[in-house]
Amino acid sequence: MRTEWRWFVSLLVAMIVGLMSAEPGAAESKFELEFWYAYPNLFDRVVEELVARFQRANPDVIVQPAAVGKDYEEITQKIQTRIFAGNPPALALHGFTYARYFAEQTPIVPLQEFIDRDREFDRRDFPEAMLSLGRFGGKIAALPFAVSTPILYYNADLFRKAGLDPRKPPETWAELEQAAQRLTIPSEGQHGIWFHWNITGNWLFQAMVSCAGGHMVAPDEKRVTFNEAPGIRALTFWVDLVKKGSMPRISAFAPAEASFAAGKIGMFVTSTAFLAQLERSTQGRFELGTGLFPRDTERRVPAGGNAVFVFAKDKPKQEAAWRFVKWITSAEGTTIMSKGTGYMPVRKSVLEDPKLMGRVPPGAPQAQGNDAAGGEPRPLCRARRIRSRPSTRPQRRPTSCFPVGSEPVQLGSTISTAKEASPRLPVGVAREVARWLRRRSAGADEAKGALEQSLELSPGAPAHTTIADRRSRRRMPNADAQGREPLRVVPG
Repeated sequence: MRTEWRWFVSLLVAMIVGLMSAEPGAAESKFELEFWYAYPNLFDRVVEELVARFQRANPDVIVQPAAVGKDYEEITQKIQTRIFAGNPPALALHGFTYARYFAEQTPIVPLQEFIDRDREFDRRDFPEAMLSLGRFGGKIAALPFAVSTPILYYNADLFRKAGLDPRKPPETWAELEQAAQRLTIPSEGQHGIWFHWNITGNWLFQAMVSCAGGHMVAPDEKRVTFNEAPGIRALTFWVDLVKKGSMPRISAFAPAEASFAAGKIGMFVTSTAFLAQLERSTQGRFELGTGLFPRDTERRVPAGGNAVFVFAKDKPKQEAAWRFVKWITSAEGTTIMSKGTGYMPVRKSVLEDPKLMGRVPPGAPQAQGNDAAGGEPRPLCRARRIRSRPSTRPQRRPTSCFPVGSEPVQLGSTISTAKEASPRLPVGVAREVARWLRRRSAGADEAKGALEQSLELSPGAPAHTTIADRRSRRRMPNADAQGREPLRVVPG
């Protein structure tokens, strides 16, 4: 009996030791996922919070975030290098500009199969227009993470000193030029305006060409067209601003932002993605205002944003990556992203949840859709301004604008006010984005300066290409079969 008892105790001890020795193996079974992104100045804080919250809920997955590029071009080159070496990152945030290239020319893992078999994932909560940005060949290759547009920021205090009405920012190129001249004071080293002209290569130039009535590339993709009259007019407009002293000779964003925050530049043209960053840099210095991107013959501006792609090779890592994708594109995840940057959220439900982006008061003008009598488009958003210094008056925050319409947006289109037969964003998306804009206003009173025209979509031409893409297809990475201009993406 005693022998049997000793044998039982020995077996029990052996089992305990075995379990203890298995712990290191269990730790090794954790999945490590490299998560790459660009524009660290925009996404560092957001990514840090998203990763931290995810790992608290998913201790078996270790996400290793890395800002590997200052822009989309740099991160593209690094992803290509890792793909050729056979070890791409598990996930990456990348601009819609390169979405088609990555979907068709690289070994990504399409997300459609995960979406189809995941009963917890509600794709209906995504605006269809945003989902379409990552859909190729009828299948979703990547999910949208953030969306943006070009916008005009301005120093309302300098506007008043120059005799300009801060409630009425310039809406045309002519008005913009006149305002820039009045804001320019050479003796004080003050300039009227700065365009973020080299953002993602040609994003604002594309906006200028489009507003002048032109396109970057011909519909057949066999010749460039930005060297025609609209393109010449766009570049001439910029050159004249520099020659007249209204625009400083600054190429990099950082020194330009510093000059703007110091009150040495009156107007600043860049992406809505920089909203939170500019709020921080101008806080307590002056009143920051926003307006629409000024038009010339028409207002037709490129959209921006980015999506999340999965490159993981192993099935277990793919499953872990999908869990992370679901989190950062979830209602809570997209709220963190939107509040931490200036991008629009990609979930409709966040605009109805008081715990997230909040609920829009019934009847608010920004909540009105594109269902006016006769089917005519109605204004989606209104110009706003924000107060960056202490004040007893209601605080107002700038907003971005997004197109409204009746048909789903198709990949390869640009936002436009041209009266062309073209696809447009659906009414539902317009309402949801309008609600987000209302929420971004932080409870402000009725916004002033309603848009004169709603933003629609019209055919354009692709703007970017890469070495790998030129070799393989001689096409722009994000152009559709008709060669229409991509829904261009800004940081993001």
